[in-house]
Amino acid sequence: MAAKFQPLTLCLSYPSSNHTPMFQTPFSFPCIKRGPALSSSKKSIKCTTLRSSKRTGKRRYPSEKKKLERMNKTLTQTEIKIKEEGFWRFSKLAIPVHKDPGKDFVGVSLPLLESISKALEFPVASMLPMEAFTVVRKSFDARKLLKEPQFVYTVDMDVKKLLNLEPRASDFISRLEPKLGSIEYMPSRKVLADLISIVHNLVDNQHGTKQEEARDGIHNKSFNRSSIAKRPKVAVVGSGPSGLFASLVLSELGADVTLIERGQAVEQRGHDIGALVVRRALQPESNFCFGEGGAGTWSDGKLVTRIGRNSDSVLTVMKTLVHFGAPPEILLDGKPHLGTDRLIGILRNFRQHLVQLGVDIKFGTRLDDLIVENKQIIGIKVSNARDECGSNSHSLPYDAVVLAVGHSARDVYQMLLQHNVDMVPKDFAVGLRIEHPQELINKIQYSSLAAEVQLGRGKVPVADYKVVKYVNEGDEIVNSCLEDRSRSCYSFCMCPGGQVVLTSTNSSELCINGMSFSRRSSRWANAAIVVTVSSNDFAPFGSHGPLCGVEFQRHYERKAAMVGGGNFVVPAQTVTDFLDNKLSVTSLPQSSYRLGVRPSNLHELLPTHITKALQHSIAAFDKELPGYICKDALLHGVETRTSSPIRILRNTDTYESTSVMGLYPVGEGAGHAGGIVSAAVDGIYCGFALAKNLNLFEGDIEAILGKAKRNTALSHGWGTDGHYIVCQIAQERLNDAAADTVNELLPDYAKNNLSSLCSWADRVKFIYTWSSELHYIDVPDDSCSYNYSRDCKDSNGVQGRCASGAINNYTTQLLTYRNSSDNRQYNLTQALLFLAHIMGDIHQPLHVGHTSDKGGNTIDVHWYTTNTVLHHVWDSSIIDTAEADFYSSDATGYVEDLNQNITGKWSNQTSKWRSCSGNAIACPDIYASESISAACEWAYKDVTNGSELGDKYFNSRLPVVDLRLAQAGVRLAEILNRIFG
Repeated sequence: MAAKFQPLTLCLSYPSSNHTPMFQTPFSFPCIKRGPALSSSKKSIKCTTLRSSKRTGKRRYPSEKKKLERMNKTLTQTEIKIKEEGFWRFSKLAIPVHKDPGKDFVGVSLPLLESISKALEFPVASMLPMEAFTVVRKSFDARKLLKEPQFVYTVDMDVKKLLNLEPRASDFISRLEPKLGSIEYMPSRKVLADLISIVHNLVDNQHGTKQEEARDGIHNKSFNRSSIAKRPKVAVVGSGPSGLFASLVLSELGADVTLIERGQAVEQRGHDIGALVVRRALQPESNFCFGEGGAGTWSDGKLVTRIGRNSDSVLTVMKTLVHFGAPPEILLDGKPHLGTDRLIGILRNFRQHLVQLGVDIKFGTRLDDLIVENKQIIGIKVSNARDECGSNSHSLPYDAVVLAVGHSARDVYQMLLQHNVDMVPKDFAVGLRIEHPQELINKIQYSSLAAEVQLGRGKVPVADYKVVKYVNEGDEIVNSCLEDRSRSCYSFCMCPGGQVVLTSTNSSELCINGMSFSRRSSRWANAAIVVTVSSNDFAPFGSHGPLCGVEFQRHYERKAAMVGGGNFVVPAQTVTDFLDNKLSVTSLPQSSYRLGVRPSNLHELLPTHITKALQHSIAAFDKELPGYICKDALLHGVETRTSSPIRILRNTDTYESTSVMGLYPVGEGAGHAGGIVSAAVDGIYCGFALAKNLNLFEGDIEAILGKAKRNTALSHGWGTDGHYIVCQIAQERLNDAAADTVNELLPDYAKNNLSSLCSWADRVKFIYTWSSELHYIDVPDDSCSYNYSRDCKDSNGVQGRCASGAINNYTTQLLTYRNSSDNRQYNLTQALLFLAHIMGDIHQPLHVGHTSDKGGNTIDVHWYTTNTVLHHVWDSSIIDTAEADFYSSDATGYVEDLNQNITGKWSNQTSKWRSCSGNAIACPDIYASESISAACEWAYKDVTNGSELGDKYFNSRLPVVDLRLAQAGVRLAEILNRIFG
């Protein structure tokens, strides 16, 4: 018989390997009775008592096994000593804005010490030495639900340094224990270096390894600069983030790199942009789009990203920017931003380093053609960019070409098409740019605190916003009859304290964008309000093949130029007139756009369905940001270049084109990145991949910067934050009797905090291997409906062993709580935690997915620029992206918004969510039916292996995730209320 599990404190029990759990009935999985363990069972028990805590914000977890072992480890004296030699990380340390020194201070202040002392339970904050603490993150939280806006810190405490400076802290440290989401122990701090140092260390390590192996008679191809008889020649085309970082990697590893840029260096580029703004003199090859640093140089310099703010690769990019002159604060800021003025100096330093490495930088040089023989790159043709005809084009031989052009290099796309380079149209977004007085946005976001902004010189950041609306969204997922379920409208590239600028690359087309300087001191705030467009929208331009999206852009840019009257004058309309569909006849509000605006009816610019989507969404945004619609709000047209309209196909592992050997498409222009940081990361990985192909490098960059490829392990549940959200919603809806009983069943360290253990069922799968199949349901590939008899079976055909059967089982077990404690047959603590977790699982659409793809686990996709699987997108990626975009990576804000929807826009539906036929306690068959329907209609729709899932997918699927999380939480609470109430 299997060893039994001690339930009261959730101490882990490790049975001997020859013991396997026994199944009593299909509805009675091995949840062991309370009481002492059988004396015949040999096992070791490890446990710890953690203090009560409430999880706030997102947490990055190590492997589940290591996490579980750490969370259930007795703190012996030896372990306490170890604990006193490492680091403790304190998260979510909130300082009211009136106490904090302000946004520009990133050190340790006395108010911060006071917050740390509370977490440490140290009596006198002023006795704590500031030198022992390091701020690793600082963000500003001005959500209206707070009593007062606050700065939120993450701080690392160096135990050795603290004890050296204040030995009396020893007792307090010895009693310190981890708390989910707020206190974490780290044996050591991982401090990443900049990219230059990382490459040098890798090269030095490989060189040393080769020398050792040579002494041992071992031969390999590890990198050795002196062994390269002929340095491979690489052309990097484009000096944006991806091109610069790829050039840096390749040149540091020994390649002979030529960096080709059609535009000018930042110094000359600045003069050319000045001539455009002052004299309307557009240089087609040196402007807001083309030139050193790429389009992002004269934009806003945002460093926010959707590929993981705390990932090693992103932090490496940040460290490298700091190395070249960026302020160190970008490593700490919740919303890092450089500004055009800072980028100029950073780029100059970057260029000087590349030149010192021997990189030949050719500014004002345009790529005219690829030289291809037998589908292999052997060189390129280039010409002076000022020569519009390309009459002086000449050939240059190269072993490989890194194509890092931006998304405005339309002539390059056309040239690639002539070489039959594999590419496909890609979704993007188009719309208008809205501008408000910055003071108005400050007041909307900060209320009375707006006076503290002081044009970027005050204590609090210049206010920004991010809004999104799902066009024609339905409140219910199942049986929806929407014509277009994928379209969304959202704010893009919001520039607080900024200005509207021209991004046209020729005089017959008109396109705009926004930019800000580092201080963000302008009197205006602007943001693009854009609507997603896809292949259906490009259909009228289908004759252009893969470039149909490019032609779509051109069509509406030409139209904007005509409506504006030429000479780069922008058509504009007040928001109120736009909503009423009438021409603005009175004078327009002042605009930051310096080349002039013309009163126009912007309904003439874009397709009717996009214009209506903009109208509908702006009206909705005013409800979220009261005052957004006002007489001073001005719309400018058009904004079309939000991201690349094409994606150049490449090999996932080698980064090489799927059709032309030696061609390496990279960055935003190739459709593999979006923004400065993700483009830089893409350039880094491409640089190392090409270096391997050229035998310059054979190390494992993923061991240093993390995997660029997907994690192939199967995923069977919402991510940690998803389960936290479900249980938090449920906890707040328990009646008194249910809340008391749940508390009784929870261990001491989780009282009143069911959400802190809502992922427990995932963390014990490596011990309770029998439980893995309880987290999901497999449905035949040809079906979008659920049938209990057909589908609720495990791999051995045992009926009832699936998510819906598990819910019935654990509900039945929890009903025995009414029996006396001596007569209870089951471990009710485990039953509660399994039920809470699996209720979340069954509401994740792909937990009731198709058999052949294992609920999307075998469908490889690109989530923005990250390779993953479709199941993981629904488990974690959508939630993580929403938290990063809207809640400063804090799950608690997400919970609060969902709760508002539950009591607001969904209030007339919640009774239907809770109801079950025949007065049943739970109705998991209904939950499963909803999920497979949602999986077919939303998760699987338009997705195949290799699909790129970006803004369109995120913005249209997020409402589905919102609804399912809310339903799961409401229903879990109802089940527990029925059982215990």
